[in-house]
This record gives sequence, structure tokens and C-alpha cells, in this order.
Amino acid sequence: IPYEVTVFTGDKAGAGTDAKVFIQIYGSYGKTEEIVLSNRSDSFERKSVDQFKIEAPDIGPIQKIRIGHHSENFGASWYLEKVLIQRYLTFKSDQLKHLKQINTSNPNVEEYWFICRQWLDKDQGDKQTIRELLPTIYEHDDVISNKKEVTYLVHVFTGDKSGAGTDANVFLTIYGQNKDSGERQLIKSKTNSNRFERKQEDIFEIKSLSLGRLTKIKIRHDNKGLSSAWYLDRIEIADPDTGFRYHFICEKWLAIDEGDKMLSREIYASENTSHHLSSVCQITTYRINVITSDKFGSGTNGKVYIIIFGELNNTGKISLVTSKTNKDPFEKGHKDLFEIETIDIGQPKKIIIGHDESGFASDWLLERVEIDIPKLGHTWIFPCGKQIRKTTNNVQAEVELYPIEMSTGIKTSYVPYEIKVYTSKLSGAGTDANVYIQIYGLKKSTDQVMLRNTTDRQGKFYMGSIDTFIHELEDVGDSIEKIRIGHDNHGFDTAWHLDRVEIRRLIKGQKTKRYVFRCNCWLAKDKDDGSIVRELIPENFIEEKFIKKYLVDVYTGDKSGSSTDANVFLTIYGDKNDTDEHELKYSQTNKNKFERNQIDRFIIENNDLGNIYKLKIRHDNSGMLADWFLEKIEIKDEKQTYIFNCKQWLAMDKNDSKLERIFYEKKYQDLMNGTKSVSHTTEKFIPYIVKIKTGEASDAGTSANVFIRLIGSKDRQTPMMRLEVTHRRYFEPGKIETFPLQELDIGDIEMVEIEHNGNTLADSWFLDSVIVEMPTKGRTFYFVCNDWLSKCKGDGKTKRILKVQGLNNISVRPLLPYVVKIYTGHMENAGCDCDVSLRLFGMLGSSSEYMIRKQGGNFEQSAVDMFQCEFEDVGKPIKLRVAIFPKSIHGRNHWYLEKIQLIKHAKQNINEETYSFVLNNWIGHGTDYYFDIPYYINQCDSLISNGIVQYEIVVVTSDLQNAGTTQHGWIIIEGNKNRSEKFLMKNTVHQRILQRGQTNTFTFGCQPLGELRRIILGHQEQHEHLFKTHEDDGTMWHVSHITITDLSTPSSSNRF
Repeated sequence: IPYEVTVFTGDKAGAGTDAKVFIQIYGSYGKTEEIVLSNRSDSFERKSVDQFKIEAPDIGPIQKIRIGHHSENFGASWYLEKVLIQRYLTFKSDQLKHLKQINTSNPNVEEYWFICRQWLDKDQGDKQTIRELLPTIYEHDDVISNKKEVTYLVHVFTGDKSGAGTDANVFLTIYGQNKDSGERQLIKSKTNSNRFERKQEDIFEIKSLSLGRLTKIKIRHDNKGLSSAWYLDRIEIADPDTGFRYHFICEKWLAIDEGDKMLSREIYASENTSHHLSSVCQITTYRINVITSDKFGSGTNGKVYIIIFGELNNTGKISLVTSKTNKDPFEKGHKDLFEIETIDIGQPKKIIIGHDESGFASDWLLERVEIDIPKLGHTWIFPCGKQIRKTTNNVQAEVELYPIEMSTGIKTSYVPYEIKVYTSKLSGAGTDANVYIQIYGLKKSTDQVMLRNTTDRQGKFYMGSIDTFIHELEDVGDSIEKIRIGHDNHGFDTAWHLDRVEIRRLIKGQKTKRYVFRCNCWLAKDKDDGSIVRELIPENFIEEKFIKKYLVDVYTGDKSGSSTDANVFLTIYGDKNDTDEHELKYSQTNKNKFERNQIDRFIIENNDLGNIYKLKIRHDNSGMLADWFLEKIEIKDEKQTYIFNCKQWLAMDKNDSKLERIFYEKKYQDLMNGTKSVSHTTEKFIPYIVKIKTGEASDAGTSANVFIRLIGSKDRQTPMMRLEVTHRRYFEPGKIETFPLQELDIGDIEMVEIEHNGNTLADSWFLDSVIVEMPTKGRTFYFVCNDWLSKCKGDGKTKRILKVQGLNNISVRPLLPYVVKIYTGHMENAGCDCDVSLRLFGMLGSSSEYMIRKQGGNFEQSAVDMFQCEFEDVGKPIKLRVAIFPKSIHGRNHWYLEKIQLIKHAKQNINEETYSFVLNNWIGHGTDYYFDIPYYINQCDSLISNGIVQYEIVVVTSDLQNAGTTQHGWIIIEGNKNRSEKFLMKNTVHQRILQRGQTNTFTFGCQPLGELRRIILGHQEQHEHLFKTHEDDGTMWHVSHITITDLSTPSSSNRF
């Protein structure tokens, strides 16, 4: 219908504007688009009256207008006096309802006056360039609208990430039950002169007609400024009419080079009133596949968008920016996948898809669109098969599409999978690459899914890490036949050594199977077979127990300063199991957790814990106000409530300065299985120190959860307690782990019960011994195991009951004095800038580490350094572990060690004993910065008590052109009794070996091989040191002959 808009510019100096002025009209039935007001004459000059005739949809009686400009140029400032809009009526009913607006000279016209009398300028007044105006009675200031104008307080929280702040211009639109606010630029922060900085809260005022209950916002920026990328944590909007505070959680980047590369987001509200958090709009995931035709010239460079209309709502315009399948989307023949999280619209009824015609060759031949909604288990197919471009009949380059019969798109339902990835504990095992996985069932497979991409690199797949992912994928059935896992080889350090993968389907109320896929090999272009993709079949599967839900209510005390900003962590212990440590991150009852006199509820899902008897709670002392007074914690399952009273501070500067506390359940009486009833109010708790020694073999360690029970006299015993290795994630071979515990005093310890929950070969654990100390009583108890806890090794048992070996011992082994002589090699650059540690292994076990700090001229070329130290008595020496610890990445972090001598002074008047450990090799990055050096009994006889034989290998490279190599050589020796492992002969920048005409000698220790039969010889690429020789590229090697001598019988040599 026709509208006539009259604009009155004010009578002030500089009141006129050169900017493009627009208007948007809001009515009872809807709103117009932004309409630019332009005519042939110069408009909006000082004291001018400009009339514009426009046609727009009939939006019903007018409720408000938005008028303004977007210009920042010189001459853009504008002083607007008032606006008159004349609406031409089409129905008599309109005339009867709105008599106040009827023009007396023409009853078919409604007149609406809007009084402004303000600047629209970035530099004057309140610095707003857009105004929202309500209609008044004729030319007076009395507002006639029954809609109330309110001032919303908008709290914008920028996230705490590197580069989170932005210099761009930020725009916000607020949507409610009663229309929307229109887009407003957030210019004047009430809290900060420099807006949108990292970890900052900015508060803005937005005046608008009351929008009713808020449903969503649209937030965007214009990508201008030196640092435009912005990480938005959340926006909170306070409604002064209702007192409600609406929360819009983002936690994403608005940036063209971060995350999903979107500059605009629509965020739906969570309403937080009376401390109850409830979702206003449910969010769901949409998987949108856009298929471009494979005909010539089908692709587009335009910016593509989609709107999905459903039975409940529509999504609004969604920009399709980052394809998960192609770097350049919408090219000829491409199938581009986009994953979008937005409001739940129910079943899709139609879509509008189009583009902005930007770029060269923007016309687009779209074949079809497929929309998969995992929540509903269906795919809707929208066929197109035509060009999308502007035409005389189609103002926008977009089409409206309807789905074909839904039955053609039915898919199997989706289920959540838990995918746990174990990166090996090897030097350089971690990767920076983007890792993906695909799961195969008997008849179908999931799509390939990224476990980590460039937007989520932090803290994943590093050496020794265990990374858990939850993905909703197509259900491949109960039986998983294989997986395909790999990476894209992108990144600085892409080589990855994968230990294993564990997968299970998370189906509530059902037992599930945990499938274990063993890999234990590299995914790297330059290691093993060069493959970066592995197909793995399950080694076995484990029946999982039912998952139970536990409600955890945390009561913060009612004391001054009792609330905390720190991160809080909880571990729950039961007589059947215990949880891992959980961060209490998302309160079900409050947005701001752990406030004074407040109850926060958390939900923890875990295997059945049985009767809960203990918990551990701590915080990390982070935040401005970290101190916390905890009143109590209540834990509820479907049967009962467990109460843990605290009434203590967790604070560094209050009471006992503890940040971690352990509590026992208020009514807990039974120690375990009803064996003894003890009241916690009368029994004394004392400290115990438990030391666990894992065997020396390379496969002796475990990453399974280990539990121990201490059994004392008269059937008194502790509960089964989990031993948590927090700093390394698993029990390593040859290591002694120490665990401080606080439990009931059960008297002298007679037995320990120890077990783990692992079921696979990889979980096998060789337990050497257990030591339990009672420091307050000065007593120590020893328990020897020397056996496997494994379902796959030994007798197949994962539990052992060990009897005490001796009571009230003071020390494990006496300390013996040694003089240490360290011989650094004579070759160039042999010295290092590192600290050195020594650990002695013998027939009775191993010593503690002895650290020697780098000082002055220690460990320099040709130096002989002497030190005095003490090692525990380990019996007859077997080997010496020598490790170096670099102080700086720029220092000399490699060391050529010739040998180390340990001179033992056993007793007075007895001759000293000297033990020699000869290496003649480099220690550095290529050896993981350590070497285990076997003990030489003498120079000729090197067969020592642990059965290791030393072999001398003499390699003669031919005296021919190009005979030498710059690569590493390697050799495997076979005898009639055994076969050696691969021995590497390393070429480095400090020691160039295997050159033309050279003779190189190496010493190699292994189990006795017997009579030598054959050798396997080769060379491999090396990346630690890149250098060239004058001989071609050094990737070939011509060997004259090799002589191998068993040093235990020097007369026995073999020439190959």
C-alpha cells in the first residue's frame, strides 16, 4: 500500500546531512524492510521539509519507526526534528479502530507523528546514528502508543582467550514476543572507555518498546579495525519491567579466521529468574548437505545463505560459510556439509536458499539440498535443478524449495558414541594434525568425523594423553567391526604414535560394550610404513555396567567472603567404584556458582558406586576471590541421600591453609562389607604413605585404575581406595609412585589387597612391590608381589593379596657412598649445557635419582668430572641410567658421553670397587635424552648377571664413488638361539659416519644370540639433522663388509 513520509530537519548549525537516510516502519502485522529515503533534490538540508512517497506491505496500524543512517563520513551528522507518516487505509474497520490518527480532510488516511529533536551523529549527543520513535498525538510530545518504552541494560562479556578483544563495530538486535528492537550499534559502554577487551564486561543501554519475553538476539560486527576477531563469552540482558535477566550463551569466535569463520550469530535465550535455569528455546543440530551440479560453470563465488521453515518456527537467515568437506564450497560437483546449531523448528516444511551475487561468476546451478536432523532420525531432500540468480521476476538471487516425500529420506536413528583415544607415552608421540575417525558396523558405517580440527587444537593428542570425545553418529548397531582413524598431516609436528582407541555406545538404561582397538604404531609419513591412516579391528570388548545419575548439592556457607570464583573439583568414592575427578562446571540452579548462602546442584553420571562413603573436594585458587567456606555436600541417588559435613574454609590464608579436603559420610559405619562397625566420631584417622613399585620391563606399566585396601589386626581394614597417578596418567615401568592417604587407624598392617580394573592386554601390570609407611608411628611394612596383574598374562588374575614381609622396619636399604667419575668425549661439540641425573639398577632393585647440576666447566669436551654421592644398596650393579635435562631450547642439548665410573667405598679397610659404564655415544633428542648403559665387568668379558651380552660391530663402507650415506644405518643380528632388535647407527651433524672408505665401530647389548647365522642390514631417512655431502644426495649406501664379535668370547668373530 502507499505511504507518504515527511521528514523535518531541525534548525541548528550543521543540522543537515549528506548521509543516506533510511526508515523502517513497524506495525501490528509486521514490519517493512529498511527503505532508503531519496529523491532528485538535495534532501535533509537545515530546516528543510522533505516528502517521500513509498510503497510497502500493509503492516497494519503503525506502532513505531526506526530512522537513521550508517555513515561515519564528514558531513554525516543530522539533527532530526520530527517525522510524519501518512498511511492510506484500505478497510473501514481500520478507520473505526484508530480515529485519533484519521486525517480530518481525508478519512482514508491515517497520520502518525514522531517527535525526535535529537542529533543522529557519532560525535554529538549520545552518539547514536539510529533512533527508535513512538507515535504522538499530532505534533505534540504525548505518546499515544499503548506500548511502553523501556530501557534494557545489555551486559556484554568478552571471553578470556588470547586475542579475544575486538576493535570492530558491534551491532545487536534483540527479539521478543512483541517484535524486535531493530539493529543497534553498541557504542557507549557505561563501564569502559575501551570496549570489548579481553575478559571485560561492557554495559550498554538500549531504549525500545517493551518486547515482552525475550527469545533471541542477533550479534555481529563489521570486521573493521586492526584486531577485529572477537571471542564473545555471553550477553546478559536485564528487563527493568519484570526484573528478569536473560542469558545468551555464545562461547564462540566472531571472526573470519577463527572457529567457523562467522561474523554474525543468532543466540537463543536461557531465562534465569528466581535462581531457576530453564531453557526458553530448545537447540538442535542440523546437518545440511548442499550439492552443486557437476555441469560446467555450475559453481558460485557468492555468499550463500539458507532459511529453514518448520512446523514450529523458522531458523532465520543462516550463512553457510565453512564447509566440513571442501575448502572452497559450492564448486562444480561439490557436496558441502555444514553443521548448524539453532532453534528447534520441528519437521522442515520448506527452505529458502540463495546468495548475494558477490564475486565473479556468481550464478549457481544447485542440484539439491539435504537436511539431516539427528534428533529426529530423518533426512529431508529438497530438489532444485535450476540456476539461482536475479531475474525480472525474482528480485533476490534465491529460490523456495519443498521436500520430496519424507519416506525417501528416512535414516537410521543416531546414538551418542564415547570415543577415548590413547596417545602413546613415547618421545614425539603427540600430533598437531587434525584427527578423524570412521566407525564400521556389520552393514553400515558412520560418516567420517573430525575429533580435532584447527579450531580445537589446545590440549589434545599430546604425549601420553587420554582424550575423550562424545559424538552423535549414525547407529551402526551393537557390533562394531572395525574403525578407520587417521589425520590430515597438517601442522608443525604431525607424526603421531597411537596406542589404542576405546569406543562405546552411550545408551541410557542399557548395558553397553566398550570395544578396544589396539594400534601401537606410528601414523606418520616418515615413520614405519609411511601411512597416516590405520584400519583397526577390535582386540576385545568389555561389558559396561549400568550408568547411574547422581545429584550433587553443594552448600556454600553464610559467612562474609564465603563465595569463590575458583574452579572446583570433586571425586566421589563408593564401595564398588569411584568417579574420576569432575570439575563442577555447570550449576543446574544458578548462573553464578558458589555464592554466599547458596545451593548449587550438579549432575554426575557414572558407573554404580555402591554405598558412597567418602569424597574429595578441592579448588585451584584461581579468580579474584578464591577463598571458599563450604558448609556441606549432599549426594543423592535413587535410593538415599549421603551427607558430608564440612563447615570449613578452603583457602590459602585461613585456618589450616588447605585447598583440598577429604570427608567421610555422616552416617557411614561399615568399613567394608560389614566386617567391622566403627563410628567415625570416635575413631582416629592417621596418615599412611603407600609406595608402589612397577616392574622394569618395557610393558610392565598400566593405565588402568588401581585400588588398594589395607588390612590390619583383628579384621580391621580400610575401604578399597583408588590410587590416582595425577602427574603422569599411568604407572610407568621402573617407577615408584607415592600416595599419601588419610584413613582409620587399623593397627599394624598384616596384608594388602591390590587390584586394577583393566581387561585388555594393554592394561597388564607387573607389580614389583608395595611399601606402606605409618609416619606418625614410625613403622614401615613391606609386601613383595613380583607378578602380573593381568587377564592376559600370568595366571589371569587382576587382584592380589600380599602378606607382610617384616614389621617396624626403619629403612628400605642402607645408603652407600660412591665417587662418580664422568668422562665427556674428545670430539668437537661434545659438551652440553644440561643437568645430569644418575640412577643405578642392580640385583636388589633400583636407587633413587641423583641429580648433578650443571656448573662452570662440568660436562665440557674432554673433561673428567668427579662428584661424591650416595645410592641405596642395589646389590650387584646391572646398568646405570644417565639422563640429561636441557635448561633452554637454545642451549647445547646433546652430550657425547664416553663413560662413567662409580667407585664404591663399602667399608673401612676393604678395597674399593670400581664399576665402569661405557657408552661412547651421544645423548640427546634422538635418545629421549637418556641412555641405559650396561655394566662392564671387564673390557673383554661383558656377559653380566642379567644375561646381557655385548657385541662389537665393525662396519666398513666401500671405497667407491657415492658409497657413503647421510642417512641412519641399521642392523638386525640373527643367531641359532635368538634374534636381536634393530640397532640404529645414527648419522648426526656432530658425528658423520658411514662415509666412503670409513670403518665405524659400535657396541650393542642384547640377549645371547648363540651362533651367528645372518644379518639384516639397511638404512632409513633421518630428520633430526639435515645435511648434504658432495656425494649426490646421500640416500644410498655401499657396504664392503661387517665384522661382529661376541665380547664375552673375543676369539669368536663373524665376517659378513
